[in-house]
Order: sequence, then C-alpha cells, then structure tokens
Amino acid sequence: MVLTAVVSIILGMGMPTTAVYVLLAVLVAPGLAKLGILPIAAHLFIFYFGMLSMVTPPVCMASYAAASIGKTDPVRTGWQAMRLCSIAYVVPFLFVFSPSLLLIGHWYEVVLSVTTAIIGAILLGVGVVGYLFRRVGLFKRVLFIFAAIGLSIPVVHTGPFVALTWLTNGAGLFLAVILVGVEWLARSAETVIAARKSAGAPLG
Repeated sequence: MVLTAVVSIILGMGMPTTAVYVLLAVLVAPGLAKLGILPIAAHLFIFYFGMLSMVTPPVCMASYAAASIGKTDPVRTGWQAMRLCSIAYVVPFLFVFSPSLLLIGHWYEVVLSVTTAIIGAILLGVGVVGYLFRRVGLFKRVLFIFAAIGLSIPVVHTGPFVALTWLTNGAGLFLAVILVGVEWLARSAETVIAARKSAGAPLG
C-alpha cells in the first residue's frame, strides 16, 4: 500500500483531476483490489494520493500557484504545504483498514470510527503546527502526535486485535484529555495574570 501511494503521487504529478483518476484506476486500482481491499476503498485510496501530488514536492502545482500569489519561495511553500497536510497522508490508510470511515458497517461502528478519527486528526494538527490555545513545546507536541496515532488506529470489533485497538484508542484518548486539560489551564492562568498586570493588581 505504501508503494501504491508513492506510485499514485508520482503518476499524478502535474495532471488534472480527471486524468489522474482515469490513469490510476486503470494502472493501480486493480492491484489493490487483488489484495482484498474493498473496491470503493481502493479507488478512493488512489484518488486521494493522486490529488496529494498537488501539494507534494517537487511537482506541487498548487504550492507553486500559492507561492506566486504570496511572493514566497516555491520549494519552501511546497514543504510547508506538505507539513500542514500531513494528516492527509494518513487518512487513506485509515479508511482502507476501517471501512466504517466510509460509512460502511453498523451505525455505532461508523460513529465511533469517525469520532476518533476526527479527534486524532485535530491532535495531529496540534502536534505538527505546535499551537493549542498557546504555543506548545516540542515534548508536548510529540505527546500530541502519540495521542493522535492512538486515536487514529481504527477500532475493530472482530478478529485477534480487538483488545489491542481498544487499548490504543483508550490510551490515546486518556493522553489527549490530559494534554488538552493542561494547556487549557495554563492558558487560563496566563490570561488571568495578564489581566491583573494590565489592571495593576497584585499577582499574589
């Protein structure tokens, strides 16, 4: 699947949306289908990565267009776009392993998978960007990424990995609650201190 993702990005470089999908559907999707992946998941997988070529260096057409508008360096803009879109490189793998993200399955499986995936995506964004209510230090950013990974792993309801997936999601949620709570309290304390300073009140 990783090889398929790389091939999809390379073949999609510099091509319009329709041409990308037609090319990848003919050349790449049949191989994924032979691996036992659901057809809709396979086609969305290749389409997703084909479109990511628009922000993936070196041929990142959308990044070059943004750089020309913002009068910035195209290469640096491309790498920055790739960093900000880091969650997009993970999502296709998630819905391949968890069809419930594609709204396939029982309603409670769909709700659980979508909720944990959204929370995981937000936490990954915090870890990559380094901001939540205030600037986040490097160590906490790593912890946010770990929490995002734990919540992004799809929960399975059958098979030998049921307990493991519930454990990783539970650990990710527990770590996320602690991190968000700490940042919220720290930000609230900073706001109170700044208000007292501006009012000339004692800090004690």
